Amino acid sequence: MSQVEDLARLKKRRGTTRGQVTRSLRKVKDALDDSSTDKIKLRQLEISLNEHKAELKSLDNEILEKMYDLDETEEACNEEASEASDIMENMVYYLICLEDVLKEGQQDSDTKPGTIHRSVSEESIRSNESMSSNI
Repeated sequence: MSQVEDLARLKKRRGTTRGQVTRSLRKVKDALDDSSTDKIKLRQLEISLNEHKAELKSLDNEILEKMYDLDETEEACNEEASEASDIMENMVYYLICLEDVLKEGQQDSDTKPGTIHRSVSEESIRSNESMSSNI
């Protein structure tokens, strides 16, 4: 397989992974918006998002490496890296939100087992929605 074909294959795989990430981010946002979501579901979403993050990061790195090997223009490589960075920032934002909500749930002794209270502000979620729409 030529390097050009390999690059095209990697980009196709990344496109599929980005689709999965988009669906996962929507699930995370919905779960954070729903105060009845239990800790186990939030932890599952966190694990899934971390797995997607690792896979996407690996694919992005492979793609950039192939682009450099093929002597793609600096502009094309920078655009590729910028796009990858935007998606990673969005994923990290929601991972931090999940982490904060799960930490709060561990510290809240008044919470019945399996549920937690939300402290992620509606404002912070809404401000990040504009980033989500760019995925």
